[in-house]
Amino acid sequence: MVLIAFAILFGGLGAFSLSTPADSDATTAASSSAETVSQVPTTAKAGSPTLPPKSSSAAASATAAPPTTTASTRPAAAVDHAIPVRVLNNSLVAGLAANTATKLRTAGWTNVTSGNYAAGTIRTTTVYFGDNPREQAAAEAIASELGAHAVPRFAGIATAAPGVIVIIASG
Repeated sequence: MVLIAFAILFGGLGAFSLSTPADSDATTAASSSAETVSQVPTTAKAGSPTLPPKSSSAAASATAAPPTTTASTRPAAAVDHAIPVRVLNNSLVAGLAANTATKLRTAGWTNVTSGNYAAGTIRTTTVYFGDNPREQAAAEAIASELGAHAVPRFAGIATAAPGVIVIIASG
């Protein structure tokens, strides 16, 4: 029985790690089911068999108690779309930063500017944030929209004006 619980738990975790934001509802249900199964054996007395709840209402109440959120939905709830966003072109493609800035404005970002980044070469498109948690949430949301990574600022841009910095490396 314990092995079955672990198999379900690891199966749910595997499904969760392979999921995309488009099917987050399915993975939330899978991880909730895994949490329910993993909680059942811990409440049983030594030597007594444990069974999952028989009624669906009992299972619903067991999974409803701990709120389940995914990483992709948590930042979206706290994202401030008015945070300054600077999109900088670090590629040889003319107008790439301007096109990306337009895409972000269309997605609801209200304070977006574009320009060039010539202080070095960035290998992949990256979204940078400062020490402000609101900047981090915004950077993670923008990175998700662009298919990029959000990381803390590096020394070369650490003292730049507050806001999110997107450095575009290629089209």
